[in-house]
Amino acid sequence: MKKRKINFIKLGILLFGISLFLFNCEKGELNQVNKNTSLLKTVSKKESASFLTQNKTLAKGYNSYLTYDISKISFENITNSESKLTVIPAKVEGSSLYSRILLLKINDTIKSVVYNMYPNLIQETPYFSGQVTLTNLNGKVKKAFRYLNGVMMNVYTLKQNNFYNRSTTDASAECRMFCGHDSSDQYCICNTQELEGFEITASNNTSDYVPIAILYGEDDGTSGSSNTCEVNCNGWDDGGGNNDNLQNCGENEVYNQATNKCICKAGFIKNSSGDCIKDINCVRLKRLVKNDSIGSNIVPMVNQLRNKLGIGNKEWSIAYKNKWINGTRKNVPDENGIQEGPSDTRSHFTSGNIWVGQMHTHPQGTISIFSWLDIRALKTLHTDSHDNFNDEVFVMSVTPNNLTYTIRVDNIQTLISKIQNDMDNANGNNDDEKIKSIMKEMTEDYRKSSNLEQTFLDLYGSYGISLYKTTDANLNNWKQLELDTNDNQIVNETPCN
Repeated sequence: MKKRKINFIKLGILLFGISLFLFNCEKGELNQVNKNTSLLKTVSKKESASFLTQNKTLAKGYNSYLTYDISKISFENITNSESKLTVIPAKVEGSSLYSRILLLKINDTIKSVVYNMYPNLIQETPYFSGQVTLTNLNGKVKKAFRYLNGVMMNVYTLKQNNFYNRSTTDASAECRMFCGHDSSDQYCICNTQELEGFEITASNNTSDYVPIAILYGEDDGTSGSSNTCEVNCNGWDDGGGNNDNLQNCGENEVYNQATNKCICKAGFIKNSSGDCIKDINCVRLKRLVKNDSIGSNIVPMVNQLRNKLGIGNKEWSIAYKNKWINGTRKNVPDENGIQEGPSDTRSHFTSGNIWVGQMHTHPQGTISIFSWLDIRALKTLHTDSHDNFNDEVFVMSVTPNNLTYTIRVDNIQTLISKIQNDMDNANGNNDDEKIKSIMKEMTEDYRKSSNLEQTFLDLYGSYGISLYKTTDANLNNWKQLELDTNDNQIVNETPCN
């Protein structure tokens, strides 16, 4: 199987699960496509212009749904065929959709479909994340799909004949938490009462080509039928079109055709100069502190926890979740406020689909640095949260003298493996006994330590996590802590600029 770093049409690797029965084409006719390639013929530029001009749904003054640019027509490869798929850039009026008209002559009849992509506004990924709708030339949608980094997550089918009636139900709000579109956006599939969605399990077997029989046929690819184009199949070559854009991306960047711009590849972020640099999670820490449309403004909550640090206090905590507020997503505290824990070393903890963080106190007289249980809580938060929110996950400890620590995940698989290995090798006949044994050994190491930060990094620095601290009351001067590569008794501090 060919694997390319081809960008926007890369979602073609997913479309083997798509049914686009937008026009009345007989199933028997399409079953013959792969047996007789003469059924497929290219629609020429002249034929395309004539077809679109004669189609009354596109006639000026009749329909404002779609406009197109015939001058930018392209003809893209179809595997196992000398014919080409005709691709015409289009624009759905008043929208940010990326749209194309796809034309192909099957049995001497021109077939058409409009393919609309709507990028996710919450996060940018190397492969397409967002929504796809498949319509006829008048905007009638038969199916829609949701993708996350090139993987199809949901299929939506039309319940009624009309389309684009907005919904303001709780279900639509829950849907929008994954796309970032506003409730007034008529093109977001979350806001359409006529679309009924269900989650699917995407196959790991992918192809570089979109089968023609799926583009213009009935089978949605979920019934176990063949849905790849490796052998004896007519497929749309997903390497066609817009390859020149790949040349414009800089170091540590990938081109995202969904947004028509270069983005930092995974693990990198843009600095103030616009260069993609290694992300040490400082951006997320600063966002927690900011008091703006995307910031979490955690300082007032931290101050509440600081008031609970006296000797004799139990641990207090507050959980954070990712929520849609005023047209954007942000991390916000639990409405129930700070909660008192059962002891001075234990606190309440909440994890789940939208929960991304926890802040808790380490009262005076207890160990200020994170415990093994804190690291395990970080692992649980990450694995339980939705994939869209994994980059937001954090655990923060508030300690005396304005010393505040945060841990974040760098490699979740390493973290999972390390935690499991600790449990497998701990003394005890059950989980409770094993955890007590792990915590006892850790406490002994901490009590013997003259530098808790060094001891923590020596014990847990290889767990796929990163450690940060700040010593100012307003949480403005975060630093990442790492052991020196030449002397593991030295802790290096890298400021978050």
